[in-house]
Amino acid sequence: MPVQLPVVRAFLVCRDIVRDARSGMYSLIHICDTAFSGMFPCGREYFVYVSLIDGRGVCIVDLKLTDIDGTNVIWCGRVSVKFADPALPAEFAIPATPAWPCPGKYMLELSVDGNPLAYYRMFAVQVTQTV
Repeated sequence: MPVQLPVVRAFLVCRDIVRDARSGMYSLIHICDTAFSGMFPCGREYFVYVSLIDGRGVCIVDLKLTDIDGTNVIWCGRVSVKFADPALPAEFAIPATPAWPCPGKYMLELSVDGNPLAYYRMFAVQVTQTV
């Protein structure tokens, strides 16, 4: 019998995240896709929010940020997710601190049990200060 992969409900990157203690709901602050810096390499802290549904049992979620060609890994994270009920979403947020090597295009990949399910394009942009 083939494995049924979960469905991605949401896959976002933000600068900060708050989880309500009572409801368990997430508030994402400053959803973004671009890292601005005056110099490279640069480091920034982000959070990756993921919401999955229709999963079965336990699965491993891998997050991998690479250059646009997929040749250089900039950051990666791994989370084990347990689905209590396929009809209920499994949500999580993971801190990410990539060290952007240079300005350019990057790709964040979400895989479940080794199967790519979603992509999130990101950019690193060098800014100059003007007086």
